[in-house]
Amino acid sequence: MKKMKKRNVTLTLERIDGSLGIAVAGNQVTAVHKNGAGEAAGLEIGDLITEVNGKDTHLDTFGSLLPKDKTKPIKLRVVRLFEIDPEAEAEAKAERAAKKAEREAARAAAAEEEGEAAEVEA
Repeated sequence: MKKMKKRNVTLTLERIDGSLGIAVAGNQVTAVHKNGAGEAAGLEIGDLITEVNGKDTHLDTFGSLLPKDKTKPIKLRVVRLFEIDPEAEAEAKAERAAKKAEREAARAAAAEEEGEAAEVEA
């Protein structure tokens, strides 16, 4: 089984000739039309729309939250699932651990220098 992670993405959707260029079932994007507004905004099939212009889609459906004025841009917040590459994830984790060790060593060295300076002054 593939390991997946969620990422929150904010996009601005501007209609092209009055069309959103997407198909939605519930609040999930099921199709993104080629050269359409959804594609231009960066929407992907499977994106789950969680907000429309700052309003939560858990209370109302995507369609009911769209502005009546079809010329206004629509700010969307979506949750996107993406597959994790286990090797890249392990590499990134090792890099973070190495950076943390470097910071801790630098702090320890600075604290040791401060201690030596205090002894000299005394």
